[in-house]
Amino acid sequence: MLVCNHTGWAEPIWLAYAAYPKALHQMAKRELFQSPAIAHLLRVLGAFPVDRGRPSRAMLNHAVDLVSRGDWLLIFPIGTRSQSETKARRGAAVIASKAEALIVPIHYEGPTKIGLFDLLNPPTIVIRFGPDIDVSPSANDRQSTTELTADLDRAIRAQRSSPSTNEV
Repeated sequence: MLVCNHTGWAEPIWLAYAAYPKALHQMAKRELFQSPAIAHLLRVLGAFPVDRGRPSRAMLNHAVDLVSRGDWLLIFPIGTRSQSETKARRGAAVIASKAEALIVPIHYEGPTKIGLFDLLNPPTIVIRFGPDIDVSPSANDRQSTTELTADLDRAIRAQRSSPSTNEV
C-alpha cells in the first residue's frame, strides 16, 4: 500500500506512470465519477469511488481485498488536495491494519496539473519512497489506527526534505 502527499490532481497520473507496468489502484472522490466519460477513464486508470464524508463498508472491503491479494493501492491520507500541513485522516491506517499490509510512504514533488506543454516537454518530478512501515495485525482499534495515521503523516513529511537514493 502506498501513501502520499496530495498537492494537485496530477499526482495520481504521474504516480501511476512511475508504477507502470504494475497496476496502481487509487481511491478517488465520488464526485469525479459523475461524468460517464471521466468515470470510465478513472476506472481504466484503476480508480474507484469513495464518499469521503461517509465511506461505505463495501468500499473499505474492496480496498482491503486489493491490498490483501498483493495489488498496489495508492491513498492520499489527507483526503484532499492541499499545499498546507493538513491533518491526515485514519482511512489508510484502517485499510492497512485490516489487510496487514506493508505501507510505503511517498512524497511527490512536481506539477499539480498537466498541460499540453508537459506532454511535449516533460516536467521535473521527484518521487521519494520512504522505508516500509510494517503494520501489526493487532493495530486495528481506534487508538492504534490513530497512532499509525500520525506515523504515516510523519513518514510522508520526512521524505519531503530527505534526499534519498529511493527516488524516481
